[in-house]
Amino acid sequence: MYDIMTGRFINSQVVCDGTCNKMNPNKKMKAFGICDHVICKSCRDQYKFIFKMFNLTPSCTNLQCLTSTLLTVLKEKDKQLFKECCQLYNYGDYKKILGKIINM
Repeated sequence: MYDIMTGRFINSQVVCDGTCNKMNPNKKMKAFGICDHVICKSCRDQYKFIFKMFNLTPSCTNLQCLTSTLLTVLKEKDKQLFKECCQLYNYGDYKKILGKIINM
């Protein structure tokens, strides 16, 4: 597709920065301003329960962004688990962090 205003071609599909990492139609995608991640509806819905669990406004569900958001909440709730998760974060082990937080 060609955008007349910018003179650029626009893809009708975008790769999701969420856990699915699939090509999705633009209509199912949401771009997040601070991090610039583009996440599909199914990846956003996958972690909706975590935002409810901590009474947070839904935001980017890219694993790095999601764990970063949760670490700020965890710092107030459980200092020991926060320290453990910070070490895991430094190693990029975001799925392990989510597992620990979900099971706390």
